[in-house]
Amino acid sequence: MSAFFGRFLNILDYALGSLMRNFGKNCSIFILFTLVIFLFASFQLMTGSLTVLAEKILVTAPDITVQQMSAGRQVAIAE
Repeated sequence: MSAFFGRFLNILDYALGSLMRNFGKNCSIFILFTLVIFLFASFQLMTGSLTVLAEKILVTAPDITVQQMSAGRQVAIAE
């Protein structure tokens, strides 16, 4: 058990020493990854909310809309 614990402490010491040697680089990478994840999560949130909103709106929309061209634009036919 003591050998395992000593080996674990050596690996931990090596890992923490490596992190501290490159502190500025590691902080900049952490900030960059945090920003990328934040932007991706925001994009996913907006996409999901717009999809749900479109599904709710399209439930009441008609399947077919008949329109006519007037001055190069589509307008609804008056009943």
